[in-house]
Amino acid sequence: MRCCMQLRHRMSRTISILSIAVLCFGLYSAAQAKPQTSSPKSSPRPPKVEVPKEQENGETGPDTEQEQSEEERSSPDVAQSQPANPTALPEYPTRIVATVKGIKPFPKDKVHLNEDVPSNSVFFEVQLLIHKAVPVTGNHDVVVEPGAEVALITCDPITQKWVNKKLTGLVRLQGDTRSQLRFLSNTRLVTKNSDTEHSK
Repeated sequence: MRCCMQLRHRMSRTISILSIAVLCFGLYSAAQAKPQTSSPKSSPRPPKVEVPKEQENGETGPDTEQEQSEEERSSPDVAQSQPANPTALPEYPTRIVATVKGIKPFPKDKVHLNEDVPSNSVFFEVQLLIHKAVPVTGNHDVVVEPGAEVALITCDPITQKWVNKKLTGLVRLQGDTRSQLRFLSNTRLVTKNSDTEHSK
């Protein structure tokens, strides 16, 4: 009898342990089967890039305005870079007597006259020693001074035969405020008997 009671006690104890184990296993399985709710991962934000905002009137921000002002200061002023309207100069016509010291061709593209000349004109640079310079009536200034050796531009047909000979002619200032030259015209060769020969 005593052995039967001990055996029954052991079986009850074993059944209790098994029941507790089954219950724990069921609770554990239920916990594993429950869906886990995980908070959504936040996607990384792209780095914030600051862009200069445009104002309503279309102008850029202060940084861009400062760059534009520096560029304007570095660039030459258009109004100042453009020369003023050229102004013709007085001609100061002067009648001269001079000795021809030399003559050479002069490029036509460098000649700027206030009067029209034939398109086939040939220009020369004449080196003269001035003996006499007289202003034309109504003029009080001369463009050359007696005793000076000057280079004048002419389209008169002066040749090398005139070198070391005297001539007379009319000198006028030609050009404008940008460039000027002294132009010799109406030349005549002075002969030994004080007569003059035209340059034709």
